[in-house]
Amino acid sequence: MANNTSQIQLTALDFDAIKQNLITYLQSQSQFADYNFQGSAFNILLDILAYNTTYNAFYMNMLANEMFLDTAVLRSSVVSQAKSLGYTSKSSTAAQAIVNLTVTKGINDQTTILNVPRFTSFVSSALNGASYTFYTVEDSEYVANTGNTFTFNSLVIKEGVPTTKSFLYSSTANPSQYFDLVDQNIDLSTLQVVVQSSTTNPSYTVFTLAEDATTVTANSNVYFVEEGPNANYIIYFGDGILSANLVDQNIVTVSYLITNADNANDLQSFGLQTSILDGSVSSVTTATPSFGGSPIESIDSIKTNAPKSFIAQNRIVTKNDYITIINKKYPYFDSVTVWGGEEETPPVYGQVFISAKPKNGYVTTTSQVDYLINEIIRPFSVLTVTPNFVNPDYDYLNFNLNVNYDPSQTIQSQQNLISSIISTVYNYANTNLNTFNSSFQYSKFLTAIDGTDQSIQSSTSTVYIEKRFNPSLIESETYTIKFGTSLHHGISNDRLYSTGFIQLDSSGNEQECYIEETPFDFGSIESVTINSPGYAYTTAPTIIIEGDGLGANAYPVIVNGQINSVVVDVAGNNYTTAAITLSGGGGTGASLTPNLTGGTGVLRTYYFDTNNVKHILNPTAGTIDYINGIVTLNNFYPLSVIGTDGVLSIFAQPDNYSFSSKNQIILTLDQTSLTAVSVILNAVSS
Repeated sequence: MANNTSQIQLTALDFDAIKQNLITYLQSQSQFADYNFQGSAFNILLDILAYNTTYNAFYMNMLANEMFLDTAVLRSSVVSQAKSLGYTSKSSTAAQAIVNLTVTKGINDQTTILNVPRFTSFVSSALNGASYTFYTVEDSEYVANTGNTFTFNSLVIKEGVPTTKSFLYSSTANPSQYFDLVDQNIDLSTLQVVVQSSTTNPSYTVFTLAEDATTVTANSNVYFVEEGPNANYIIYFGDGILSANLVDQNIVTVSYLITNADNANDLQSFGLQTSILDGSVSSVTTATPSFGGSPIESIDSIKTNAPKSFIAQNRIVTKNDYITIINKKYPYFDSVTVWGGEEETPPVYGQVFISAKPKNGYVTTTSQVDYLINEIIRPFSVLTVTPNFVNPDYDYLNFNLNVNYDPSQTIQSQQNLISSIISTVYNYANTNLNTFNSSFQYSKFLTAIDGTDQSIQSSTSTVYIEKRFNPSLIESETYTIKFGTSLHHGISNDRLYSTGFIQLDSSGNEQECYIEETPFDFGSIESVTINSPGYAYTTAPTIIIEGDGLGANAYPVIVNGQINSVVVDVAGNNYTTAAITLSGGGGTGASLTPNLTGGTGVLRTYYFDTNNVKHILNPTAGTIDYINGIVTLNNFYPLSVIGTDGVLSIFAQPDNYSFSSKNQIILTLDQTSLTAVSVILNAVSS
């Protein structure tokens, strides 16, 4: 008789557990109570049943995963889920450059106006042995000649292969009005859609991309786009209610660039490949080298951006709305940050500030900024909020490493070990820096250094923040340089310093000069900050000032059992550090911090004469705000700067070796600099 209490276990899904559950269930039946399942042909049937169950369980699990954006693995599933949120994945982006074109016509040429048509080709210089072809993607405005020349400034050219396709529309064969572009690596920003009336009627209409369905009417000549199943793109049209629809015999012609994406970045020079005027001579100068090329949006990026885009709903109100709309519509930035005017010092109400790090280089061009503000942000932002673009402000980190290692514990030479340590520094920077709102953690940095090789016993490093700027060489100006973190009071070799520049001394002779922090005479206790007033004090507690100076004294004023204020009656002298402890008074919980004089230091300029004697050129060249990390150079006027590209660098140590960036400041490491990372190896024995 069968055991009616037996049950099939449904929670175990691996093959062996499923098979054993089947055997257990069958053994509970009277017909198979003493049956030897392992030694019979029944074992094969059980294997098949267990395999089939495992297969179906796995299939259903994967199927369920693909139904949700968070757990989907297949790109087609992620794209489909994102589409339900109104999000279209970003296509590949062609590298673009900005060039100036001059066309000189022949002697007998009577042409008076000229334009550069769409898909005029330019060939680039070679990069890694390969040249790339760039094209204009819009017809330029006609330009009248000046003398024998036509000048086209700020032409935008994009890399790729121009492609044109035509589709004859039939409502019977294609009732959904979907057209598969088939090609992969299309840059959708170069897509142009033209609808011709018929083969016998050459009149046509240019359709534009519909980006906001709420603004589309029945007569809107727009098309829609979505990603297809194979990372290709599909365009489709409206139904006569939501935008204009196609009619039979319409010819849909599409043209676009198929791009090599980021392979064509960093190209420096270009030449006109397509002649736009017979018998002419052309010259091309590069205003901005190629930048911004990027591959099609990754699965992880779609998962991140689709929900944010849905939340933004094509309007810009919050900080995240700004970031989402910029990332969606302008994929040329590596990182974007936004902050309100109320976060500025002093506050600037009614304004919002945007900063973005280009994918290539450090500076965003004027044309990029104009397009970003006027074409992307203003149409969606709140009318009463003024957007302002602020170029990223880079804190270049410099490291002087001192590393103790045991030579017997490694097979690497000293030079190879130094190279390995420098590679570790670069990897740390690539992982933790080079973006907005990043942080540098000194302990984690040293941990990474110590993990470079088993022979390394310990390591230390001095850290300097380098700020770069281009001073005017034609007139004196005042410069305010923000380090973004509090700065260290320098005493000797740890003071602020600069690279060289040329100025005139008091006799009118040119001298190679430098900026330095004036040696600081630390002094007295200026005031005391009440961190916590405490409670239940019946008498005034005694304030004990501990530090490396002498003579300071202060006493508290008690009101209602709490410390209401602190009077510094003797300031003392020679303090570089100080702390306060409290004794007596009957209460508890009070906390006080002494404030030292010297929150602001003085900068000076100096030079060495031919006898290597140091001369102070300007003893009050500027100031340094240690607390806020701000350096000011007053009426600074160098004749020239010693270095490349007229860049002057100022180096200062942070007050705390663990610090972070905010607003437009980016912590970065210039891996092209030969002095950004220096390593001293010290051989020790274990």
